[in-house]
Amino acid sequence: MADSKSDSGEEQPDFSFLNDSLSDSAKPAVDEPQDSGPAEHETAADSGTSAVPEPVAASPDFSDIAAADNPDLSPAPVAEPESEPEPAEPTAAAAVIPPTEPTTATARKPGVAPESRAAGKPSQKTARRSARRPEQTSAATNQKRSGATDRRPRKTPDSAEAEAAPGVSRKLFSIIAGYAAALTLLFILLLLTGRLSLSGSHPLESLPDIRPLQPGEFKVVPETASLPALHRLALNESRRFGDVVVTPLKVTREIVRAVSPARPDAAPEPRTDSPVLKLWFQLENAADDIAFAPWDVGLMSHRSPEFTDDDTTVANSWLKVAGSGDTETRVLNFLHSADSQYQLVDQHSGQVLAPGEAVTTYIACGEQVQHVSAEADNYRWRLQIRKGIHRDSHQGVTTLIDIHFTADDIQG
Repeated sequence: MADSKSDSGEEQPDFSFLNDSLSDSAKPAVDEPQDSGPAEHETAADSGTSAVPEPVAASPDFSDIAAADNPDLSPAPVAEPESEPEPAEPTAAAAVIPPTEPTTATARKPGVAPESRAAGKPSQKTARRSARRPEQTSAATNQKRSGATDRRPRKTPDSAEAEAAPGVSRKLFSIIAGYAAALTLLFILLLLTGRLSLSGSHPLESLPDIRPLQPGEFKVVPETASLPALHRLALNESRRFGDVVVTPLKVTREIVRAVSPARPDAAPEPRTDSPVLKLWFQLENAADDIAFAPWDVGLMSHRSPEFTDDDTTVANSWLKVAGSGDTETRVLNFLHSADSQYQLVDQHSGQVLAPGEAVTTYIACGEQVQHVSAEADNYRWRLQIRKGIHRDSHQGVTTLIDIHFTADDIQG
């Protein structure tokens, strides 16, 4: 049996002997393959030979093998429908924003269901806005939510206190108004009595007169208190204080005498046993339209208690005598009651001066000056004079003046 070779060089079995034994009718029927691709074997008509194909019981599936051996025969991939790209994951700032109810503008957009948009993930545009401005988005969301739920203003604890405040404010206002009214009345009273000044000057520049004070009341000025500037004078030096011009003239040593107005022709009676110091000074009314008495025995003898002369007595007018040291000895003024029926000679106590008029008067010290050392050289006499009348209260206004002199200035 002879073998035949194919075009490829491989040996093929010879089935020619079967052609003689089998007739055309006895040949098995072979289903021709469908025209789904190129045939693996050529027919006899195409090749010019009468080769008969092998009988095949079943068509095995060699698609996997063919695809592995020949990549060109692998089935083409089926194109799947393109899926929409998943939106970017929301950032941390966008994740904290609670889902909001769909607005009217979202519900009206064609082709978009409000339920699906609210249930689904936020869009990339929303995520980007949330990531850029988380605080503004949260504020706008909260404002929209609060406006959608309740448009009425909510009451806070501050608003509740504000509603209850009117009652408390009226009560507090009544208390403050009463207190202010009392202070105003007191302020006016002090102004009218001359005890308070609005000039902003030294507190000892203007003092109340002795007449408005109540019985037993005394306006004390400490002895160590410094008087205002220019309230220190020397002999023969003139200066104006308020509505009065003061000029210290001289200091004499003599006995104090008094006369009775009921007996004008009677000789003056001595009121001291030994000579005392007298400071003589002139007072002139410098006011334009007010007449007043700038000096009287009440200003000279004013003290507390009223009729004492020891070291515990309080007084605003006195004589201080100093020796070689810094220690000063106080000598009170001569005590003469304003209610006495006698008047001190040449003092002109209580004389009213018209504008432009002047009077020469004096102040006398007590007899304790006899106990002052003869070596004393410096003297300081503090006067309390009436410098004018208050325009509103018509009460007197007083002031303090220090007159300085030495032992050589004393006459007599």
